[in-house]
Amino acid sequence: MAAPRLAVTGNLGLDDTATGTQTGTVGEPSLAASSRGRLVTGNWYAAWSPDAGASWELADPFTAFPADRGRFCCDQVYDGQDRWQRAVVLRYPLAELRRSRPVTRRHWASTSAGSLRFVAGAGDTMWFGSTDAARRSVRLFAWPDSSEQVTSWAVRVTPWDDRDYTSAGPGGSPWLSRADDRITGAWRAGGRLGFLWSAGRSAGRPHPYVRAAVVDEATLRVLAEPDLWSTTGAWAYPAAAPNRRGRVGITAFFGGPTHPAHAVGVLDEEAGRWVTTTTATSTHGPGQGKWGDYLTIAAHPTRPTSWVASGFTLQGGSDRRNIEPRVVTFRA
Repeated sequence: MAAPRLAVTGNLGLDDTATGTQTGTVGEPSLAASSRGRLVTGNWYAAWSPDAGASWELADPFTAFPADRGRFCCDQVYDGQDRWQRAVVLRYPLAELRRSRPVTRRHWASTSAGSLRFVAGAGDTMWFGSTDAARRSVRLFAWPDSSEQVTSWAVRVTPWDDRDYTSAGPGGSPWLSRADDRITGAWRAGGRLGFLWSAGRSAGRPHPYVRAAVVDEATLRVLAEPDLWSTTGAWAYPAAAPNRRGRVGITAFFGGPTHPAHAVGVLDEEAGRWVTTTTATSTHGPGQGKWGDYLTIAAHPTRPTSWVASGFTLQGGSDRRNIEPRVVTFRA
């Protein structure tokens, strides 16, 4: 495969009309795209565009849901004391969904593996993973469409530090006070499985960075560990997906020499490195030092060499209402 040539072909910032200023520095933007439609959801807004981002309208989740369902808020996976309970995977047969009839729901749960991340490009088996820093491993799970059982393995990888996420931008403004080593990016392409997560500072890595592990799907042997790191600043909160040609794209944040910046990129598998470019840089740091917790990327619905990705930056101030979400289209 030839070395990738990265090009950003669309870079849209969502204005206050689209978000209702209901944004947060822990933005968590998710993105869905059809040939013309775009849907962006985040904390605490939803925005819809019927014309590929030329215009946007707010879908307010505080008023869209029925009042009898309770007050809309945020994460809904904790108990009354805000303690984590378990991770749950739900499965619905595609054939039943296509018929628009009642569907059969199957589920699997874990009380030991948290923040399970599904791979993009799964095919007829859903692979998902979770980190285990103490055991220097990625806990890997597979649930084939043809099976009722989930199988798991512990895949040993190079150790990482999951404690020191210290990173400060201009003026000493911190931005990674919430960072941890949950897997936030995963993909399947070309017989390989890939997983990405944020790692703390360690020997030889002066700033927090993105850990990467690429595993052979058949043998579960680790083939490569193309970490994304820098001597000048921190990388964090990555997400990844293959385009329709099987090349892997990434969306992530970078900060340190600048306030938090959003970037996209592509994996150069031959060189074992990521080629990245910045889409936007914040004018300020977050007032409470909080950023994250994840981003979204997917294969472009109609362009085989492209992706669509979400991101955000702070523009014009440090308040959560200064967050500007982004929809980025790029190719390689």
